[in-house]
Amino acid sequence: MFRLGFVPKDYNRVITALDRVKRTIARQVNSLPYKASVDCLNLLRKNIMTQKYGPYAPYNPRYKLWKEQYGALTGFWQLSGDLVNSLMHWRSGNNQWIAGIPSSTTDSGGKSWYGEGDKGDPKPIAMYARMMEFGGNFGKAGYHPPRSVFVPTLKEYEKDGLVKRSNDSMKKVKGSWR
Repeated sequence: MFRLGFVPKDYNRVITALDRVKRTIARQVNSLPYKASVDCLNLLRKNIMTQKYGPYAPYNPRYKLWKEQYGALTGFWQLSGDLVNSLMHWRSGNNQWIAGIPSSTTDSGGKSWYGEGDKGDPKPIAMYARMMEFGGNFGKAGYHPPRSVFVPTLKEYEKDGLVKRSNDSMKKVKGSWR
């Protein structure tokens, strides 16, 4: 005959530890994506400001001249700060976080190279970001070569930052078992 018994004190310790692990996991389900979106956003800002993924294809000479006269900042991905200032992270659904530019965000207007820094209605910043990131032919605006920063930044973060954040999260879960 085989008999198995539990020591009530040990049984309660195991149940308490399992509950603690379960609560830690529940916190990490939101915490990890939130922290990852903040990390990725900060890396994106840094990569834009340092022009990390350049050198990029040069601007159209006409646009370069206009930008030198009316742009407040120098460098690719920068004109008057609207794009960098619109970068943010937000919750999208249950325990999902996104870093980037909301599609409804517009610039301050006046970004048309057909004027003197004073022509052009506000336009969606995400449109400019898409043009810069992927390039393409844009009719009257002509051909724009890709000058990617979003996709390479995401790949960079997935390779290094996300691994670190995931390991930190796993350490918290592991540490909750005691």
